[in-house]
Formats: sequence, C-alpha cells, structure tokens
Amino acid sequence: IIGEQAKQPQLVALKKWHFANAPKSELEEVFIDTHQQLASCGDWCINGRVESAFMSALQLSKEIRKALLHTID
Repeated sequence: IIGEQAKQPQLVALKKWHFANAPKSELEEVFIDTHQQLASCGDWCINGRVESAFMSALQLSKEIRKALLHTID
C-alpha cells in the first residue's frame, strides 16, 4: 500500500484471558433509566460472550424503539 514490503514477524504470541467469560447474570439484559434518558447494554448483562453483546444491543434497540413509538402515540 505504501510501497514498502512487509517484514517477517519477529514474535507471535497469544494470550488466553481466563476471566473473559463472566457468569450468567441474573439481572436484566439491558438497563434503562427513562427519567435520566440513559441506557446501557453489553456482554456483561447476559454472560460475557460476543453473542451476548449483540443480543443485549438488539434488545436495547427494541426497547428504545418501543419507547420512541410510545411517545409518538
């Protein structure tokens, strides 16, 4: 891309983070405070995995949509 050839890597290392999987949460998938107009979501809301982050964000988007449609009615 910049006209220079890539060099061979000198070091390749992997680190497994043993604490990456949080235990399943007994709380909500999302946190919403309608009075302060704040919302939060993330993998930590469900069980600490990438899919959980997506599912939490999807649930939050549904809750925000529902709240917005409710204010229009």
